[in-house]
Amino acid sequence: PSKIDSVGKIGKSKPEEFVGLCGLLKLDDFEAPDLGFTFLHTHQRKGYGLESAQAFLNFYHEIPLVLGLTHPENIGSIKLLE
Repeated sequence: PSKIDSVGKIGKSKPEEFVGLCGLLKLDDFEAPDLGFTFLHTHQRKGYGLESAQAFLNFYHEIPLVLGLTHPENIGSIKLLE
């Protein structure tokens, strides 16, 4: 399988307005890449996670399986991944 490592900086209208990161990472222990994301606390629950995750999945639409790994108590991430 090919190695996929693609992470994008998520910003607002101005480049210096950093809000978080989103991307696909191929971890050695898993067959498929993991969709990962993290956002500054002040920018959580504003739709950036869903928007950036959808953009990555649309761009890499040829990948048949993408994983979403998160802590079982991270309800926000679980809802986004569903």
